[in-house]
Amino acid sequence: MVLEKKFAWKQLAPCLDPFTIAAASMTNRTVRSWCVSQCGLLIVPFVCVDCEDSAADQMIIMIKSLPAIDRSEVIELAIREGIGEAQNPDFFTLCLGWLLGPFVKLKKLDLSAWRGDWDSTLWMTVLRNLQRHSVALDSLNYYGCPVQALKVLPTFSSLLELSLSVHETSGQSAASLLESIADCGTSLCRLHTVRFEIFCGPGDSASSLQRCLDAFPLMHVSIVDDGCDEILAKILSQIRWPSNCCMVSLSAEFPGEELCALAEKICCSRVLGFALRHGVFDSSGLTASHVQEFLNKLQWSELVEFYWEPPRKLLAVDDESVRTSLCALVDNLYPLRFLHVWRPNEGGFASEDLAEVAWKRGVELSCEARHLIHMRTCIGCCDCEFTGGGLV
Repeated sequence: MVLEKKFAWKQLAPCLDPFTIAAASMTNRTVRSWCVSQCGLLIVPFVCVDCEDSAADQMIIMIKSLPAIDRSEVIELAIREGIGEAQNPDFFTLCLGWLLGPFVKLKKLDLSAWRGDWDSTLWMTVLRNLQRHSVALDSLNYYGCPVQALKVLPTFSSLLELSLSVHETSGQSAASLLESIADCGTSLCRLHTVRFEIFCGPGDSASSLQRCLDAFPLMHVSIVDDGCDEILAKILSQIRWPSNCCMVSLSAEFPGEELCALAEKICCSRVLGFALRHGVFDSSGLTASHVQEFLNKLQWSELVEFYWEPPRKLLAVDDESVRTSLCALVDNLYPLRFLHVWRPNEGGFASEDLAEVAWKRGVELSCEARHLIHMRTCIGCCDCEFTGGGLV
């Protein structure tokens, strides 16, 4: 009976904050043994520190509770800083002392929402601490200065999932940073999921990104254009996706010819899941005929799942032709089992014809808003060790 209760507690623990766990520790001796470590500190496996101006009081209370948490028992840690005006200048200072502890069981670290422009030496201190103590780390989401992360990256040989911001710094171009990431291929031989926010310069080429992708046994790739121009899109249209890659997610400003070239690359690969979001500022070289050709080419792919946010600049008169191409895609792409199409503020491309052909082919059709759809990192077709959940 005690074992069953302990199992139930482990299932419940990820949903509890330190204050609830502290209160639970006072119920009885058995529960206390689950909530309090041998050194007398709270066992909080999943810790999330969030900072927003609207929740400043709660943030301070949460930070003040950190010394009561046993860092050696933390499994997942998320540090989420406010952005823009919501940044708190004291946030990092308050957290720093606790972050320098021995997180020996830490497996997932999420700093993906951090956009604060803090002293790089402080971040380097935190990363060096992780390098010494967190050898079990298998997921790192860090969008701070990429140069700092690259200095410690080879140490995390157990890393399965990596998120980085790749942008030009005072000393290195985006291409140079991608080459440096590729140099970690021998050390990070288990890495199968990458998410890059890339800001390319005029001198960057596809070869650096290609080498970076080829250096790891990647199964899931997500790339977001952080530059809001066509440079990265032109590079992505030349990429040969890894042979073991089952899910590719892209967000960029694709001109017409590059969009069609991208479809050809997807068809030539063994990609089974594909997500494409056109940028907010649509390319001037993109027309409805390009979009139709893009969809027609995808009929020759092996896609099982396709998530698509169409270009916003398409005129209403072009909707019918795009719907026709979508219907043809669903009707002719036999492996397809899920199609999500959504265009904000435009009503999408839902139609009776599309719904009918999807039903006939056994394809699940969704035209809901993107934030209402759970886009899987892996569509479940590979033997990867990646498991979602927790804070990361």
